[in-house]
Amino acid sequence: MFNHIPGLQETLFGPGNHSTLVTLFSMTVGSLIGLTMAVKMTHEKVHQPLQEARRLLDSIGWAFILPQILATLGLLFTAAGVGEGISYLTQTYLAVDSRFIAVAVYAVGMALLTMVMGNAFAAFPIVTAGIGIPILVLQHGGNPAV
Repeated sequence: MFNHIPGLQETLFGPGNHSTLVTLFSMTVGSLIGLTMAVKMTHEKVHQPLQEARRLLDSIGWAFILPQILATLGLLFTAAGVGEGISYLTQTYLAVDSRFIAVAVYAVGMALLTMVMGNAFAAFPIVTAGIGIPILVLQHGGNPAV
């Protein structure tokens, strides 16, 4: 809708590129439409989805927030320079001139750090900042989208 109606994006969000806002707005509208349809189809009260969401979160407990906490931990390690340290060690002591060795180091490093951290949410940003971007993407021309 934002691409086909001229001026709609500027009217709602102001001038500039607001691709993130458009995405979030569209997801919100879609969720509200889905919620309205679900309430109509099930003939439940409007507050029932909120009660069920609270019940589900109470059942899941602390594990609900665990992926976000571990991803934040990975970002903190990356900001602290752990990824740069891994990159230095990898480039200094391993022959990463070969694409096969570079990919193997990335995969094995990801597996080992996942075991150490207990989860890939924290390992992914560290290994990607240390090996994935500088060696696989910049040095060997890898496509990060793939």
